[in-house]
Amino acid sequence: MKGLFLLSSLLFCWAFSAIASPGDTTIVQSHTNTQLSYYDNYDSPVVFSDTATTYRNITMTFTLGKYACPGNPQYCADWDYTVQVFLVTPDKTLELGRFMTPYAGISTFPLTWKHRYEFDVTDYARYLKGNNSIRILYMGYSGGFTANVKFTAIEGTPPRNVLNIDRLWAGSFDYGKQISIENQVYAKSLQMPAGAESAVLKMNVTGHGSNPGDLCSEFCSKYYQVKVNNALVSQTDIWRSNCGYNNLYPQTGTWVYDRANWCPGDVVQSNMHPLGVAAGSNYLVDVDFQAYQHANAQSSYIVEGQVIYYGPYNFTTDAALENIISPNNHENFYRSNPVCEEAKIVVRNTGSEPISTLGIEYGVTGFPMQTETQSISILPGKSQEVSLPGLPEYLTLPNTLQTFSARIISVNGSADNSSVNNEITSEFTPMPVWPNNLIVRLATNQASFAGFNESGWKIYDSAGNTVFARTNNANLTTYN
Repeated sequence: MKGLFLLSSLLFCWAFSAIASPGDTTIVQSHTNTQLSYYDNYDSPVVFSDTATTYRNITMTFTLGKYACPGNPQYCADWDYTVQVFLVTPDKTLELGRFMTPYAGISTFPLTWKHRYEFDVTDYARYLKGNNSIRILYMGYSGGFTANVKFTAIEGTPPRNVLNIDRLWAGSFDYGKQISIENQVYAKSLQMPAGAESAVLKMNVTGHGSNPGDLCSEFCSKYYQVKVNNALVSQTDIWRSNCGYNNLYPQTGTWVYDRANWCPGDVVQSNMHPLGVAAGSNYLVDVDFQAYQHANAQSSYIVEGQVIYYGPYNFTTDAALENIISPNNHENFYRSNPVCEEAKIVVRNTGSEPISTLGIEYGVTGFPMQTETQSISILPGKSQEVSLPGLPEYLTLPNTLQTFSARIISVNGSADNSSVNNEITSEFTPMPVWPNNLIVRLATNQASFAGFNESGWKIYDSAGNTVFARTNNANLTTYN
């Protein structure tokens, strides 16, 4: 049974069954081909189910596309802009996810281009009910992008029930000026709800602006500290050090350079900080940013801080398959595909007990399934990438669309508590076969680092060994 709830500004279409069961799926669409033309809020009314149905997983998918800007302006989808998605209810507003648009110039990204950004919003299930609005805040000073937003809700029991969410800080706050950011992100006095087992501070923080000299906050690394009752809980660097490995590449512009917790064309990763407070207790939570001042400060941080209160785990021993990294044709795993050796999956511990061993059955449709048991260590609520030995059919498959599947068969030596999250599939195209003689052409720019051009290349084998490389190159030179 599938329920389809499709909402646009002109059309309501409902199809559902009176009897629901675990695994049934509901889809709610809030935005359809919405043109993001300039810096603004793009709100759309949305109707979610108002029943007592529970969901084991809810995914928000934001599909970014393009349109031709009228009047042929200088810029059209050419820049990296901040995009935030909010749930707006009669009682509160909560950020559900954030990403940055890519440098999507027409020379690399045609008007038919699309990219999916996916967010796990299961924790917001208690608020994704009835009549609400979904808001897209597009912080762009030119147009060219389109937005499609949908929610896919899979019925069942979630790992933990969320009892409440407190929104603490939200907005863009100046950093480095005489008036400190601490005047905006200040301590909050809260109470842990009765029945809650844990409180987790979820922080979405991205740095913007470029001060003379140190390039803060976009291109400088600072930190923030989380304190509970004036005691330090954690310290986190506001930084992404892997922008050059972006799955959305190549882009125009400076997409390869690392930034303050974001990369052009990528999702902003949330930082989760357990607070360690007792049920029913009053507590003080504060976030202190690294001390910093600049005479000509143009820097800021966009901040969303939420405390999520969780009940106890609903399962003792349970594992869920979250993703197949490879083999997979999904654009969010572009860097990891195609493959000729091991498969990679992401496993999440959705139970209260640590996972020490995991049994997996996996393979390509039409070929014998393989089994693998591994000793691992995944704490409750955490995810881990798991590598599976390569399949011989990778080397002989025809270059047509194939299906890969994986299934959990045991956790800690026995069947786990819930089987509905144990299977996952992906579609993939096998690796191409190249001729023995290849020419790699590199044309360098004029940017140097440590006496050489910043660009180079390496080719690795399946074991990660470098087999060919060109490094220490000159500026403005073409190498064959």
